[in-house]
Amino acid sequence: MASASSIPSFASCLRDVIGGLRKAGLVEAGLAKFSTVNKPIGVQFAGGAYVWFEPGNPRDGLILDHQFHHLKNPLGAQRIVYKVEADSFAFIGQARPLVYGRRAEATELLHTVGISGIPYTSLYYDNFCVVTKEGFKNPKHQFVDNAGRNMEVILHELVDIMGALALLGRICGRVTTYRLSHKLALEACRCIEPSLVDCKT
Repeated sequence: MASASSIPSFASCLRDVIGGLRKAGLVEAGLAKFSTVNKPIGVQFAGGAYVWFEPGNPRDGLILDHQFHHLKNPLGAQRIVYKVEADSFAFIGQARPLVYGRRAEATELLHTVGISGIPYTSLYYDNFCVVTKEGFKNPKHQFVDNAGRNMEVILHELVDIMGALALLGRICGRVTTYRLSHKLALEACRCIEPSLVDCKT
């Protein structure tokens, strides 16, 4: 998703939030209510971005198929297919927001002169995945796959997409997305909402 509207949180993004929730403890709250679309529905935007939502059931859960193309910078083209699960989300939730272009260059320059962030805010160098035209400047190696590709950016985009879908409630089905910004994700949810129906647990 577009980094311009990402708000950095912590050096491990949502890890501390997830850890806090687990430490507080979870209790049973009855059967969850799930929704899905009543038929396949697609939303296309200018510039080629799109969302394609296919019906599903609670047994299969929510599957996200997301890809982007940044062929003019080191991010390149990536695709990931992910079934949303609590344990794996604890890992994915550590992926930081992206900053690139002039903002990344400015962030890197401040870091090289010893300024790591702005006090009393979350605007710190380690809270971003910083990418310049030279490549990843502060990579986290747990996000590098066996082929040597840094997957942190696309994993954080999955978190953003899940956040937008969460506004619709507990969703099941398969959601295919391409080049989806925060704004477009919300617009897509508004388009999809009238087609949602309850499904049996």
